[in-house]
Amino acid sequence: MSAKPIIVATILAGILIIGYFVYTSTQSEAPPAVSAPLDIPEPEPVAPPEPEPAPVPDPVIPVEPVEAVVTTPQEPEEPPFVLPLLDSSDQLIRDGVVSLTRHEGINRW
Repeated sequence: MSAKPIIVATILAGILIIGYFVYTSTQSEAPPAVSAPLDIPEPEPVAPPEPEPAPVPDPVIPVEPVEAVVTTPQEPEEPPFVLPLLDSSDQLIRDGVVSLTRHEGINRW
């Protein structure tokens, strides 16, 4: 058996014990005491705030009845763009235009 771990543990314990004694011997000085008490002035009494005045209620404004606005149905306006008719064009062209976009105006075109 090797006694190496026991020797290392003994050396570490000795270092810890010596360190503790050095620490306690240097900390033996008492902390300095306050020699004179501090004079703390008494706070001045604060007057309670004045109560807020009661709120004045808003004047009541009579509401005049509003007549209902009747709108007449208007004809739908023309779309902002007009496309040429493709009736005389080839079916391949019409299918290509529809497949390239799904815009409602082009689908009706």
